Amino acid sequence: AKADNAGVALGAVASGSRKRPDGVLLSWRYTDPAVTVADGLVPFFIDWGTSPHPALTAAKGATLVELRAEQVALIEPFGATGTPVVVAIVAGSAVLVEGWRAQASAILQTFYAGMEGGNAQAHILSGDVSPSGRLPFTVARDAGDYPHFDRDANAITYDYWHGYAKLARDGTEPRYPFGHGLSYTRFARRALRASVSGESVGISVAVANVGERSGDETVLCYIKYPGAIERCALALKAFSRVSLAPGETRTIAMQIKIADLRYRDEHDHEWKIEPGEYQIHISGGIEADLKASVRL
Repeated sequence: AKADNAGVALGAVASGSRKRPDGVLLSWRYTDPAVTVADGLVPFFIDWGTSPHPALTAAKGATLVELRAEQVALIEPFGATGTPVVVAIVAGSAVLVEGWRAQASAILQTFYAGMEGGNAQAHILSGDVSPSGRLPFTVARDAGDYPHFDRDANAITYDYWHGYAKLARDGTEPRYPFGHGLSYTRFARRALRASVSGESVGISVAVANVGERSGDETVLCYIKYPGAIERCALALKAFSRVSLAPGETRTIAMQIKIADLRYRDEHDHEWKIEPGEYQIHISGGIEADLKASVRL
């Protein structure tokens, strides 16, 4: 189950099998829609990239954040077979999925994984390793939800309003939010505590693996500002990744420097702390965000 950066040529068929440590025999076939999917084999469609410059919205309104029509045409026949289909996206930025996501049993964002990417992808798809990545961007439902992008411009000012900050300000629900990521196991969090000590805010939270598989969880810590100053209402300020065996619980500690919570006063030309209550949101896991607060 290796694949190089050239991808899989249309019309090509390759197959193979291997046995997992638990004795389950895995079979796979790379194929195109002209080939009948049979024998209960799982077809893995691997998309190697998007249109050139897959970022935001083009100067004349043409979207560059969607798969090309010929790529979508590959996905649809696979989905119609009733056999589970995994679409693996190889791209460095967000790709819209609205036109074809219903045809996919799962979507795997692989970015640019390099020469060992094929092996890594095979380990994840075969179940040997649980996926543990988190999206470093927001996948919107519509290209118009992103900021305007003019590739011919010499300069564009976005200020705070790009990524998840813009969608939150506009009240727009993303398809997959910043920090989204699934796993073959489940995690739970509890016992969130926050306090101010010296020049930092200390946060601790207990994270438990409540599933049946080992896996990595990334705890995301957001700060909600008091709100009198216009800026991103909820900003990621700390995160921590932890590996947990089934049934294992660990307490994660994070520190946020108070200086990192300042804003730039445009009138006095100074960095200042907005006085008031700062809410701490811990995201990730199977429950709603855990919340605590401190006053500065």
